[in-house]
Amino acid sequence: MDVCSLPDKKETAMGSICTLRIYPQRLHAPPIQHVYLFLFWGGYRTIFIAFYLLAIIISDFPTYLKHQQHGYYRALGASGGTSATVFASIIIMPLRDICLFGILCLPGFLLGGLFLIYSYNKGKQGEDGINHDAHLFGAIFGIAFIILLSPSSASNFLQEILSYRFF
Repeated sequence: MDVCSLPDKKETAMGSICTLRIYPQRLHAPPIQHVYLFLFWGGYRTIFIAFYLLAIIISDFPTYLKHQQHGYYRALGASGGTSATVFASIIIMPLRDICLFGILCLPGFLLGGLFLIYSYNKGKQGEDGINHDAHLFGAIFGIAFIILLSPSSASNFLQEILSYRFF
């Protein structure tokens, strides 16, 4: 993985943000596969690539603004793009289970909501060296992108959640 560092005083901001390399990941989780197929079907490859790259850049931008004066700060990976993809799948299929370590399985909208709360709180604390803000803003980007791409997905999401029964 490449380290995307924030610029020190001699570097330009654009040079540090744009030096990313994306490594393909296996898409084993069915909700992720559905988003992948939804975006790739019918020649949407360019949209998916733009979605993923924009999610990485946009999700890291708030962190860049937050730490632009901290030359020691380093951020790693493409977790904002992954978070965007997962949350886009949650909008498309909110009742589909997402499992943590194959043990704890919850409907996507519940686990997604818990993840957003967790990411927000951990991002505020900023104590563990993980870019939780990238996870949070990646998720927000994924939700916004899929709703802009398919506006009916928002009403379908709400209908499915309102029909959900806990027991």
